[in-house]
Amino acid sequence: MEFLYQRLTLARDLLTPDGVILVSINDENRSRLELLMDEVLPGRRLGSIVWRTRQGSNADRDCFLSVDHEHVLVYGNGGFAFNGFEKSYEMYSNPDNDPRGDWRTSDLTLGFSFKERPNLYYPLVDAETGIHYPPNPDRIWVYASESRLKTGQTLQAKSMEEFVRLGQILFPQEQRVETWNTLEDLLAAIDAGDVPKSGKTPILRRDLPDLEQ
Repeated sequence: MEFLYQRLTLARDLLTPDGVILVSINDENRSRLELLMDEVLPGRRLGSIVWRTRQGSNADRDCFLSVDHEHVLVYGNGGFAFNGFEKSYEMYSNPDNDPRGDWRTSDLTLGFSFKERPNLYYPLVDAETGIHYPPNPDRIWVYASESRLKTGQTLQAKSMEEFVRLGQILFPQEQRVETWNTLEDLLAAIDAGDVPKSGKTPILRRDLPDLEQ
């Protein structure tokens, strides 16, 4: 630690007014290094970056806690700032003459299946047409549904229904709309592969919940 203290002191003295010091350290020694850097560079801690160092898990630990990352401690003078980029609006347009201005589409699904995140698998309803849009069963919605809240529960972020109310969900204009009168008709269509698809993935299949609805 004494050797490291001397090197950090030298680096501090050579630091320009807009200079920065970044030090990589493993999880085990982070706390001690942070105390040392706070002593050498008081009041100049800018933050830390988590750096993933491996793709697979670290299976050799007895407690089954995988260590997959290191930390980069960031200390600098007041004039330092990371270089940013001016936001580009090249991908924005306004094909429907929305009075709010230009917009772009964004994916509102996550790469988890309905079994992994059952609370985020539900049909999204177009309030104007009443058409239900279930997600791809192998992907789920990013945001929760108000209909899935239990008594006393609240949401920390917007619900999907709120995005619909704000007109921020783009429902397809030309689409295949299917109606089945009975559950037996639906199951027959599933078995025949005659259901809407997301790419090559059927949107409806037998193992999904709430098919009777």
